[in-house]
Amino acid sequence: MLTLLFTSRESTDTSVKIGPLPGVRIEGTTLRHAQSDAVLAQWDDHVWMIDGKRYYRADCAGPVTINLEGCEATPKRFGAEHFSLYDGMVYVIERHLRS
Repeated sequence: MLTLLFTSRESTDTSVKIGPLPGVRIEGTTLRHAQSDAVLAQWDDHVWMIDGKRYYRADCAGPVTINLEGCEATPKRFGAEHFSLYDGMVYVIERHLRS
């Protein structure tokens, strides 16, 4: 299970936690619940939108497993101690998966 923490640029705004979740999926500009397919957040103009509010980054403390699929490249699976979604990029602190 994982929990996402969405942070606003405004120090007066409260961060939003979503989770625990069994997993998430990024599909285009949409962040979805991995099992129910419910929309959790929408990427728009360099921010994550949740209920009409803007959040500039999302963080998840690990350990987590990340599966990259649906790209032209061969699917890849790796582990991370932490990942962040910020300004259209995914940042990870990678760890090695045990077989």
